Amino acid sequence: MKKLLKALADCLFPALVYEGIAFFTGQCLWAILMGTGSLSKRGSIWIEENSGLIVTGLAGVAAAGFFLIFEKERKNREELKKKMLCKRSIAAMILLAVSSSVFFNAVLYVIPIPEIIVRPYQEAESKMFKGSIFLQAVVICLAAPLGEEGAFRGCSFSRLREEHSFAIAAVLSSLSFAIYHGNVIQGIYTFCLGLLLCLTKEVYGTMKAPLLMHTTANGVSLLLACLPDSLNLSQIAMIRLTLFSGCLMIFFTIGIAARKRWPHFIS
Repeated sequence: MKKLLKALADCLFPALVYEGIAFFTGQCLWAILMGTGSLSKRGSIWIEENSGLIVTGLAGVAAAGFFLIFEKERKNREELKKKMLCKRSIAAMILLAVSSSVFFNAVLYVIPIPEIIVRPYQEAESKMFKGSIFLQAVVICLAAPLGEEGAFRGCSFSRLREEHSFAIAAVLSSLSFAIYHGNVIQGIYTFCLGLLLCLTKEVYGTMKAPLLMHTTANGVSLLLACLPDSLNLSQIAMIRLTLFSGCLMIFFTIGIAARKRWPHFIS
């Protein structure tokens, strides 16, 4: 029972802390915007238009700092060695990130999804993919991955991995990561992405691995969202793209996992 409660705490704690930081950041931003009156009208309008991105970015940076400090003692106890990623490993992770991001984005266009499920995703997407393109790039490709990796791989997965097999730790931390995003479509995507991020953390033994892959995957999603409507592909072309990117994703996943013996992942 004690082990179960600890596993539950390791799943919930990072998500709750991250959400608390985001809430606090949002309240501070609202106080600055509405309470001080020190900003110009133009500045207030800009902050209001980009409030979702600003809150997400500040929360990501603050969460990354919090979990870095929070996990420092545990990392010192483990005496983790600094591990460098070779060019071949970096290329494999980038290609895995690109193929997985393209695959999951393409699936949205290929599979008919009920409106009741699509609407919350579209609302979340509209808050992120709007406003300053520079701010979008900084937040989506850097700040958000920093905070989420600190919370869900650096804290949740690492702590679960101390007492459980890779499979259990990866599934539980990825489930927490999925629930945190708050809608079905993003939840499915982030659960699958979370498993891949846990895999890279496990195989390469450094937070640089999932951070690199997460940053790349978010960058591809941002790039796809910025493509003009005139580039929309036909249904047949989207199916081919889905199959091709899915095969690449499986290929690179197996290639990265092969660096460890299979029994390693269930022990």
